Amino acid sequence: MATAFFAGPLWAWEVESLQGEAWIEEGANRIPLTLKSQAADGALVATGSGARLVLREGGSVLRLGAKTKMRVRAMNSTGNALELVYGKLRANVKPDPAKGFRIETRAAVSGVRGTEYFVQSDDTHDFICTLEGLVEVESKITGQKVLVPPRAGVEIAPGKSFTVQPTADELVDAWVSETSAAGAPAVVTDGYRDLPSRFHSAGGDFLYAVRVNALFGRTDHVGYNSAGSKDHNWFSQYRLTPALYWGKTWGLAWEPRLLWHASDERMILDSDPLVTRTAYARAALGELYGDAAFGPLLVRVGEQAVQWNDGVFLSSDSWRLDPYLLRALRARAAWNGHYLDVLASRRGDGGELDGEVRAGIVAFKYDFRNWFSVIAAERSPESRFGRRVDEALVQSTRRIGPADYHATLWHQSGGFNMWEGGLGAYPWNGQALRAGVSALHADPDFIAGLEPVYSLGYSRTFERSNLRQYRAKISAETGGWNLFFEWIHSQSVGRSHLVKWSGRLRDLMSEQDFGASRDLRDGLKLLLVGFRTQPTSAMSESSPVWPKRTGYGVTASLQFIY
Repeated sequence: MATAFFAGPLWAWEVESLQGEAWIEEGANRIPLTLKSQAADGALVATGSGARLVLREGGSVLRLGAKTKMRVRAMNSTGNALELVYGKLRANVKPDPAKGFRIETRAAVSGVRGTEYFVQSDDTHDFICTLEGLVEVESKITGQKVLVPPRAGVEIAPGKSFTVQPTADELVDAWVSETSAAGAPAVVTDGYRDLPSRFHSAGGDFLYAVRVNALFGRTDHVGYNSAGSKDHNWFSQYRLTPALYWGKTWGLAWEPRLLWHASDERMILDSDPLVTRTAYARAALGELYGDAAFGPLLVRVGEQAVQWNDGVFLSSDSWRLDPYLLRALRARAAWNGHYLDVLASRRGDGGELDGEVRAGIVAFKYDFRNWFSVIAAERSPESRFGRRVDEALVQSTRRIGPADYHATLWHQSGGFNMWEGGLGAYPWNGQALRAGVSALHADPDFIAGLEPVYSLGYSRTFERSNLRQYRAKISAETGGWNLFFEWIHSQSVGRSHLVKWSGRLRDLMSEQDFGASRDLRDGLKLLLVGFRTQPTSAMSESSPVWPKRTGYGVTASLQFIY
């Protein structure tokens, strides 16, 4: 093979900017890249830890993030082609209009005729997101094709069907930052997000994956026990979730759950019905559904986890021993920056820790370019509240320069409302440090959505009902760690039929949380959280579970995917 690194080829990508180390691999040899170095047909380009590499060819620019490997394919009648072996790549391309430009990963081919887009590939999945223009994505295995508009993306696991979904601003900003040299706008992402499942081929159209969640903790005087005991509690919880998938453009999926819990004191494991145990083990059916892709439309039917608006309305929650499931028919479609998600779910069966939602739901969600969302829904009588709920939710989230905002307004039949809003800013240019404040108000008889247990505080106290809450949070990323500190103050709003505490704006609790998360290695993630709670006399009087003293807790959560 002709050498891929030389002084003056007729056509080649040229190094325009380099931060850290990058090289071209030729067998066992590494040829270091420097400014003005060139990579021609067949070159295998790689970057080191913390590196950023910018390559230019004519009017096209490639930006490679750290720990990325890319091969330059020989030019031919189909145009310029690259193979992303693994890592993160952002392309701003202006190809020959008659030929186009393609980036291949192990699972997909993306083609454009002038645009900017982001591609990420690893042995778990591929993700392709359009920043400007239009990208056509085709699965190598199933042949499924979709067009991806700006601020939207597709996540592709080999062999599985997929659909276009809006991409959160914070993720887009993070990808731009991870493929830009020093001085690019900083971004801090949430460290609690689950790792994506890693599917492996078992032959034919069969795929499998394995996920393990483990939670360990210690609490003192935070009201976990329900037996009036000392409440000095050590606990551990485990969830093993194997996943099986069969099919291509249509398929069947099954993700059973094996659950195990042990604690010194009796802990509340489920609130509907109330389950308190010191030891618990269960094998649950988990997710079981079929899906099919019809171009930009994806239809799924069966027992499934659903998350809307980051858990404000519907959520799958990794902290919960058995996350919520919906027995539902779901259809998702995308066109020209518009996204529609329709859901019809039948009422779940009763039973302890089966994970099912005990309310029928008919709902639709509309997104416009991921910064504006509308949800309309009807929930049949829930076992805890006994009334039907008609509701509408409007939400907007956006980053503008060094600042961001989020706003939610939620109205329910009967005149009950919930609103939530927040502002954040990056005070130092180029530094991954964010400071934010937010406030929430929920009427006394407002019925909360299916939200994460820990969404309103790690002390596992509140849901969005009869609640006013103020929060201040500082988040940072440094040395591979994702860090945050948060202060939360909660009050009751009025007299309620749904929760025990009542009274006009009575202080309930102050809480301080500190968290740190890190990817320890590929497929292994650690999340550490410490918290301090200070319940008031009103809180303690409303519930005998809560002691009239300061409480403390610390938890360690591990996520592992195989």
